[in-house]
Amino acid sequence: MTTPERTAEDVARWLAPDDAVARLVDLAAHGLDLATVRRRLTALAGRRHVRRAHAVLEAALERDGAQGDLARLSAARPPDANP
Repeated sequence: MTTPERTAEDVARWLAPDDAVARLVDLAAHGLDLATVRRRLTALAGRRHVRRAHAVLEAALERDGAQGDLARLSAARPPDANP
């Protein structure tokens, strides 16, 4: 058994960067705290693909933040007057 955080570490380290970013954003949408993953990756400094994983994680954080902003804007939009 693994934790979502450990899965996110592996995704960030081993998948192709574009695929990893998309999957991390999906995991974040389901409640994964990407800041926790960042701390876990920091503890792995010097291991294989950790530097790349940090770059992937930063891209995921940026994309997740943008999607979160869009969701908040969408939720704040008044309902359409025309059914």
